[in-house]
Amino acid sequence: MANFDIETAFNTENRSVHQYMYQSGLGLYIPLYQREYSWDDDNITQLLEDVTKGITRIVDGNSSEIRFLGTIITVKESNKAKLHPVEMQSVPTSVEYVIDGQQRLSTIAVFACLLCKHIDAVLKKVKENNPIYNDVAEICGTWKSTLLEVLSVDIKNGLTPLKQPKIIRGSIDFWTKVTPIQKAYKSPVARFLADSIQAITKPKEVVYPIPDKDIHGTQLAKTIRMIDKWLKMVSQAHVVNDGEFPCAWEIIKNISFEDLVFYNRKEQNGLDIEAIIGYKDFETPKTDSYIFCELIQLAAVCHYLLFRCCFTLIQPSNEDWAFDMFQSLNATGTPLTAIETFKPLVVNDTNAHGGYKGSDNEESMNKVDELVSESATAQQKNKLTNDFLTSFYVALNGTSLSSHFSHQRRALVESYEGRSSQDRKISFIRFFGQYADFYSNIWVKRPYQNVIESLKSYQDGELATLLVAFLNESKHKMAIPVLATFYRDIYENKDCAPEKFIEATKAVAAFYILWRSTNSNAGLDNIYRDFFKSEGKVWKYEAGVSVDNLKNHFKQALESKGVRGSKEEWKKLATQRLIYNEVSTLCKLILLMSFHDTIEDNTDGNYGLMTKSRDGVSPYMTLEKWNGDDVKTIEHIAPQTNDGNWDTNIYDIEKPHVHALGNLTLLPQDINSSVGNKGWKEKYLYYLCISTKDQDVLNEIHEKAKGMGVVLNSNTVELMKECTYNSHISPVISAYEHNVEWNAALIQKRTDRILDIAWDFFHGWLYE
Repeated sequence: MANFDIETAFNTENRSVHQYMYQSGLGLYIPLYQREYSWDDDNITQLLEDVTKGITRIVDGNSSEIRFLGTIITVKESNKAKLHPVEMQSVPTSVEYVIDGQQRLSTIAVFACLLCKHIDAVLKKVKENNPIYNDVAEICGTWKSTLLEVLSVDIKNGLTPLKQPKIIRGSIDFWTKVTPIQKAYKSPVARFLADSIQAITKPKEVVYPIPDKDIHGTQLAKTIRMIDKWLKMVSQAHVVNDGEFPCAWEIIKNISFEDLVFYNRKEQNGLDIEAIIGYKDFETPKTDSYIFCELIQLAAVCHYLLFRCCFTLIQPSNEDWAFDMFQSLNATGTPLTAIETFKPLVVNDTNAHGGYKGSDNEESMNKVDELVSESATAQQKNKLTNDFLTSFYVALNGTSLSSHFSHQRRALVESYEGRSSQDRKISFIRFFGQYADFYSNIWVKRPYQNVIESLKSYQDGELATLLVAFLNESKHKMAIPVLATFYRDIYENKDCAPEKFIEATKAVAAFYILWRSTNSNAGLDNIYRDFFKSEGKVWKYEAGVSVDNLKNHFKQALESKGVRGSKEEWKKLATQRLIYNEVSTLCKLILLMSFHDTIEDNTDGNYGLMTKSRDGVSPYMTLEKWNGDDVKTIEHIAPQTNDGNWDTNIYDIEKPHVHALGNLTLLPQDINSSVGNKGWKEKYLYYLCISTKDQDVLNEIHEKAKGMGVVLNSNTVELMKECTYNSHISPVISAYEHNVEWNAALIQKRTDRILDIAWDFFHGWLYE
């Protein structure tokens, strides 16, 4: 095995705020997928408390005090073409994508702007003929210059450096030499930085920006006000002197003059700053004592924020590693998804080819966003994204996509960039969006109370909707790639698309019925993957797939498991596996098929069985039945536990019949709970309520029960009377009324008959 130097994978170092953000030519680029500025009041309050407590600890004698602000993860970007919008000649010499830490970096840059504002306010109070003016101007100018290095980046404009915001947001802002601020910097943070830079560098011409929620957003505007209010408190700490913040005379005793005013003597130009502060002449805000107290208190904040606050900086050499590291460190925050980190590539590439706004790609990506945005929690969002992408890549090329974040992101990037033309890229994103729309609006939202809108006017549209509902309730997620692929043709308005979708849905349902009634789930997923791998040697989604090819693929897969399209072969296998405690949802569907347009078979020896009748006699394969309460739950006719009154052969350990189809029927939930453990005689009476339309019989039920020596639960009887008439229970009633014992032999015969009827109902969906 080749050695891999893990130390070269990550460049990690600890730096103060100033050391990191002062780097010459450094521009920080916030990718589009990152959230907007969102630090709330609690975050800001905590930061201000940390600064206050940190300075207080230094004043109390803890000279080694520092404050760790967290981890910053960035990736260097050398390809200017990946930035959008972009003014090529104005891009900083070093651009870093901020993968994690944008909220902290943005807040510190805003903090630096406001410090400059308050420092400028101090300087403006000192007249030029005042003996302290030169000292104050020097200190203020040095701090403003230092803070400016943190919040701005030099864009070379000939020989003159041009200050621009250090932090911008992708797809919204761009660094510029010539474009007006309002057009170049539209995101809240970048706009505030740009306007502040103008005020800092041109103090006689431009005023500092006022927080405005329409320009800066509600949250950033609140942050600006909170920090501004706190800095006013800092400026006046010497007057209030309430212990909320150290006063200047306390600060200068424990923080060196060099750290506060950039020279190491307390006396400069004949002035003793410490002595002036010690006079405590605060008669007006313009006295020398007042001015220097304000300045020292603000300088303490500048020093602590820039030189005592620090980050751990991590720069992975591989972008995938950067995202993986972010995910692992962000376990308690709001994690990003592969889709969110993929979207900027689509946006930027589309902008480079005519514009994202109003484009087909925007419409398609909005459908993907809509799917993911419906998640209530971060965990749900991650799970939904993972499930969606896993399903999508089955439909795309039959691959088994890893749940690993960076693998998913790389797969999306390679799938998109691997298209040979811009038209093919658009086609890929269109399919991505259509797949998301189907996944969201047909699969996740499950609109199965009524026929799916696009199928309403088509024969078997209701049946197809019922089958989609069945596959969904069976949690057969591998059906989605097939269903979504055929539904795409409906989006594309292709000829006969609804009919083909219905045909494909029936084929998937038939395949699933045949597979799960004879086999376990093992190997089922690979059948679907192999289809999309083999379809045209990785199918071309622009052309769609063939229903005939799908059916042939399913039939070959079934044949390999011994299911060859023969009713008798299938019945032999299904009798053993198609049982309640294995596949209950499938049992419900098979029972509905056996109830559909059937009546009791009252030929000699067949009491208790159903037989086919004319169409429309008793429709059960309908959405009303599938969704309704009348046949909501599966009822064991002979209860799951024998109380001694039932045939013991039903409960034989070697060949139990209790869970077999022939011992099952469908009842409303409330009635099932009440009737479940009754004896054969009692069940007959309860079932009679369901199976009769004769009101006189319903009214006489108690009298009939008394004559049989049975006491019925009056509440359950009332529930029975309220039930919609259901003919499916009539064969069971017939068995009792013809003195047929409910035993293992009858259950076996009934199972055989149910499978016969069901086979005739569905086998044509797959076998012509």
